[in-house]
Amino acid sequence: MDMVNQGLVKLDDPLEKYLPANVTVPTYQGHKITLEDLITHTSGLPYYPPGWCNPSCFHNYTTQQVYQFLSNTSLATKPGVKDKYSNFGVGLLRHALSLKAGMPLDQLIKERILNVLGMNSTGIAMNATGVSVSEDIKSRFAKGHIAVNE
Repeated sequence: MDMVNQGLVKLDDPLEKYLPANVTVPTYQGHKITLEDLITHTSGLPYYPPGWCNPSCFHNYTTQQVYQFLSNTSLATKPGVKDKYSNFGVGLLRHALSLKAGMPLDQLIKERILNVLGMNSTGIAMNATGVSVSEDIKSRFAKGHIAVNE
C-alpha cells in the first residue's frame, strides 16, 4: 500500500505491466489479473503450481520456472470474482513489486516499513539463509508453527 500511496503502482494495474514482456500472464475471457486480485487472493491462480509443493515442503524455484508456469497456465474463473488462496499469486505480487522498486523484497520491506516504524529487531531472513542472530534477539523470537507441528 505504501507503493500505491506514493503513486508507484495502482491496485487496478494488470500484473503483466510489471513483468518482462516475454512472460504471458493468463487472462479469462479478456479479463486481466490485477495487483488487487493478487493481494485479495481472487486472481484465479492455484495455491501452488501442480506438483511443486505439498503442505510440508519449502522449495525455491527459479524465476524462469515461475515465468514458465505462469505463461503456460489458464484461469478457470474471471479474476477479481472468486476468492481462492494462492501462495503462488502472492509470490508473483512480491516479485512484481520488487522489480518495480528495483530491490529485493527484504530490502524493500526494511526500507519502506521496518526502518520507518523503528522496528530494528524485525526482519525476514532466518538462520537457514546464513544470517547470524544474536542470543538476545533469539530469545524474543515468536515460535513458528506449521499445521500441528512446531
